[in-house]
Amino acid sequence: MADLQQQLAGYRDLVLVSFTVDPEYDTPQILEQYARRYGADPQRWLFLTGARAEIYRLIRSSFRLGVERNEGQPGYEVEHSTKLVLVDATGHIRGYFDGTDPADLSELKRRIALLLWYHWLPAINASLNGLSAVALSVGYLAIRRRRVRVHKLCMLTALGVSTLFLTSYLYYHIAVQRGEPTPFTATGWVRPVYFAVLISHIFLAALVAPLALFVAYQGLRDRLDRHVRVARWTLPLWLYVSVTGVVVYWMLYHLYPSL
Repeated sequence: MADLQQQLAGYRDLVLVSFTVDPEYDTPQILEQYARRYGADPQRWLFLTGARAEIYRLIRSSFRLGVERNEGQPGYEVEHSTKLVLVDATGHIRGYFDGTDPADLSELKRRIALLLWYHWLPAINASLNGLSAVALSVGYLAIRRRRVRVHKLCMLTALGVSTLFLTSYLYYHIAVQRGEPTPFTATGWVRPVYFAVLISHIFLAALVAPLALFVAYQGLRDRLDRHVRVARWTLPLWLYVSVTGVVVYWMLYHLYPSL
């Protein structure tokens, strides 16, 4: 753990936690001395104790590891696992690692870096939504000025960016979040406002996807009558979806963050 603290010093969102399995001996004063001996940064490496029953329940039920008390065996008072457990910000266990195995430690560091990269996916998704809104706006202004090539480039860019957003969004919520939504913790009048924006965003996103593909196909085939007729409805809906995607992100992760 001391080596990990040094090697992973650049990861600000990482916290190392050590739980005692012998709380009767490991008082807070003992743990403080232990932490000082190994140069533990109190902001990044915590040493925790508590009632034995609570700690053992945590180890067995939450971390799914073994721990047993051996009465009458001096030097072997507690049998416990020595595995390191990687837990993400939502409380999901992401893996078990042997702290004495260099290969396991390398894999642990790789998985930590991956999890911290996942942390940026919501911001990346919001940026993609914002870029889509900009491309749509520039494309609309371009066609109003009869700049067809610029219009096509902007609209195809918006389509590509939106496709990339959808892929990243689904990956984050299915593979990273495992289908669990990020909770919105605010109360009061802002709560129904948030869910009204969120629900309308999701519903219209499902509607816009086939419309955008249809409009792009008709435009590329020079079927301008159909293209223009459907685009008049698709553009404002698409803009709404892109802008509200940024609004949802801002409310959920910045105005009222859950963590």
